[in-house]
Amino acid sequence: MWGAPRRRLGRLVLIIAGPTLLAAGSLGLLTSLAPLHSLLAGPPPPAAIPADLDPKYRTWLEEVAPLMSERERQVFLSLNRDYQRDDFIQRFWAVRDPFPQTPQNELRDAWEERLKMARERFGNVVEDRARMLLVHGEPGHVFRSRCAETVLPLEIWAYDRTPRIRRSFALVFVADSGAARGRYRLWAPSEGLASLLTLQTRAASPAATDLSALNGCPEGSEIAGYLSQAIDEAQLEARGQLLPKPGDEWLSGFAAASTDLPPGAEALPAEVEISFPGRTGSRTVVQGLVRVPREAASPQRLEDHAFYNFLVDGEVLRKDELFEHFRYRFNLPAAPAQPPGTPATAAAATPPPAATAEIPLVFQRYLRPGVYTLVLKLEDTGGKRYFRTEREIEVPVVTAAATAPAAPTADAAALPEGQAAPAQASGAAAAGQATATGPAAAAAAGQSTAPALTAAALREANKSIRSGDESLRLLAPPDGLLTGSIRIDAVATGGAIDHVRFLLDGRPELTKRRPPFSVDLNLGQQPRTHVIRAVAETADGKSVAEDQLVLNAGPHRFGVRLLEPQSGKHYTTSLRAEAAVEIPEGEKLDRLEFYRDDSLVATLYQPPWTQIILVGDAPKLSYVRAVAYLPDGNSTEDLVLVNSPTAGERIDVQMVELYTTVTDHRGHPAAGLARDDFRVYEDGVEQSVRRFEKVQDLPIYAGVLLDTSGSMVENLQTAVQAALRFFQTIIQPKDRAAVITFNGQPNLAVRFTNDREVLAGGLAGLQADGNTALYDSIIYALYYFGGVRGKRAIVLLTDGKDEGSRFRYTDALEYAKHSGIAFYTIGLGQIAKQPDIHMKLVQIAAETGGRSYFIDKVLDLAGIYRSIETELRSQYLLAYQSSKQGNDGKFRTVEIKLARSGLEARTVPGYYP
Repeated sequence: MWGAPRRRLGRLVLIIAGPTLLAAGSLGLLTSLAPLHSLLAGPPPPAAIPADLDPKYRTWLEEVAPLMSERERQVFLSLNRDYQRDDFIQRFWAVRDPFPQTPQNELRDAWEERLKMARERFGNVVEDRARMLLVHGEPGHVFRSRCAETVLPLEIWAYDRTPRIRRSFALVFVADSGAARGRYRLWAPSEGLASLLTLQTRAASPAATDLSALNGCPEGSEIAGYLSQAIDEAQLEARGQLLPKPGDEWLSGFAAASTDLPPGAEALPAEVEISFPGRTGSRTVVQGLVRVPREAASPQRLEDHAFYNFLVDGEVLRKDELFEHFRYRFNLPAAPAQPPGTPATAAAATPPPAATAEIPLVFQRYLRPGVYTLVLKLEDTGGKRYFRTEREIEVPVVTAAATAPAAPTADAAALPEGQAAPAQASGAAAAGQATATGPAAAAAAGQSTAPALTAAALREANKSIRSGDESLRLLAPPDGLLTGSIRIDAVATGGAIDHVRFLLDGRPELTKRRPPFSVDLNLGQQPRTHVIRAVAETADGKSVAEDQLVLNAGPHRFGVRLLEPQSGKHYTTSLRAEAAVEIPEGEKLDRLEFYRDDSLVATLYQPPWTQIILVGDAPKLSYVRAVAYLPDGNSTEDLVLVNSPTAGERIDVQMVELYTTVTDHRGHPAAGLARDDFRVYEDGVEQSVRRFEKVQDLPIYAGVLLDTSGSMVENLQTAVQAALRFFQTIIQPKDRAAVITFNGQPNLAVRFTNDREVLAGGLAGLQADGNTALYDSIIYALYYFGGVRGKRAIVLLTDGKDEGSRFRYTDALEYAKHSGIAFYTIGLGQIAKQPDIHMKLVQIAAETGGRSYFIDKVLDLAGIYRSIETELRSQYLLAYQSSKQGNDGKFRTVEIKLARSGLEARTVPGYYP
């Protein structure tokens, strides 16, 4: 297959456009936006393959024809460069990946294996039998008729079932008399039996068009049985029941990433400068500075606020092959010039007075040394004006000793209608300094110009780039829940490292001055989330490398941490924000936003997560905030104070989120409530609700924790069917569910998925045996849910008391209270008559904001699951930032009071900060 190219010699393509939010990732480019958008607007015209299309792409079109929609085919054929086609192919397969959380694309792997079989057996991939082999895979049995006088030569494929058709069925192929010898076509039941009969049979019995026509064939009854199971392939395909159809939405994002200017685009004057201010590892930091004349930009207005909006898209190419694609969005206040001493409020916000004539947009990429091509497209969305340039650049090797950023190269002016600028490579560029022209040359000479002030600001920001050979990496311990004593090892490289400091949950633990850099830590006996940080420093205490591990956070931790700026440092003109992001298992990051105070600076859609922020010409106490988002809207953030008189200050800006169920006197969910109907109290102090919404449409993460111990022998299959119906009812496209079974130990039967067939497969074939490790299983389920944000619920079904758990009930209860995950506990059979276990199931549900149920028969489970589903879909979200500063580690009580009488609100009784 022709996937997207790996890292080879290539070209750098950069686009800067307007504010439309688009999916991040490697998106292709199109020859012209207007023709492509016309393809997306209505029914696609017939596709014609260009005469000069490379044979490998012709072959690919044949191979994926059963998978491809006509609109996708049209878009592919509209591309005119090979790297665009390669990128399309990569995206084509990515949107069809059935399990994106795995490193393989299972559909693509299976398809390529079937392509190989089709070619070996049929010599092509277009004949009906070859196509059906691609679609359905190997048949369970192949039958060939031998009734040459009665029916035409038939080849019948019988299947027990497939992932798409979950019953026995048959495909009937009939010899194609109008084609080459040995070719067969697929028969459809709608054709009727006559199309399978020989001329002799039809002549002898013209009216015999039903199965009785097969009576003269010794195999007639067998053929009739297959024909009764035959499917109509065209009908199933039209209903989308055969192959995954991701739809054409992804094509819109693909189209919007084009570097080509729309026809008749109005030109926008701008300059582009490239410099190489440092290196990170073996890669050079490539810094782009785009200067837009302020008088040429068109501000937009939203209520009382005026702002500029630009979207930056870029591509890196080497030898006409796509290396990477990236996107930035800038949202900048359109403030008038300020008097001296007034700091800006965001990147490219009001700069020092001499620089108010321009709007600087800054981005950074990490590239290995080599020759690239830079293509730049800039759209000012307020005025719908564009700037575009294309040229080669040479990325130099930057040595560790090179601490000062190089002078930049610059475009002299905007180019009309996308004309490429000439290459500006030189001996200076090869040595790590690019040639400078125009305003950039004045900046390098120290002249008092606007570009000179911007260059000085960039030099200060880029001081935080660690360009040395020092590195530090903490080695993660084995996966799983960790308690007690553990050893953590760190690998440190670089001659400047004098010692390594280890910190546990922010507290200094040990300083090691020679290898091995390891530390023994006591995590305590109760399961908790812990943060281990290691800092490598020089002899004078300067930090040159650091790393961090979060233990017991689970595989779904979603977090962001600001590495730069650092609290305690002072910044006068600019700073370089840098963030590290942890993404949950199986997820992709949608975007990362950088803020200075309350102003959005820039939005990034891919790593590296770095951004230059101008802070003005006078130091001022402020903060930098990084906010990361998943595609489903979940977010996490970090905040650092800058220019603070107190060193080391950080602010936890995570909101306390309360998913709240409100019921009337009959226990039914109460609808129609507003923010003013709620009062939230923390430790008796009323809090200000910052966010309020009815959360019917927010994604749900649900897990069924199912007891499969020996005592469940008679009830297990009924419990499985009830759980399956629960998933079928509750799981919507945005939702995720998991199955965890337990007897003597917990077992993850199905990871988070929204595929109901996968969930059904995980519930199939369960056997009841062994003991009941209830408390260990509760803790394991909480660990697996670790890091998942939003609406989370675990439904626990058990019929017995704990037997043989390593952890105690108090450990499980405390861990549940720390997690904030709602437990819905279901006690089955005699468990309701056992006071101890009855009390524990009631308590763990009440302490986590869930509910407890006790039933005598598993047949009652269906009603309980419906009740849980209704409750999860009928909650209110109230979020507030605690009025309590700091983190004393103590449990904080939460109470919700309602202004309306006759209603009851239920949420978690509190949380640990």
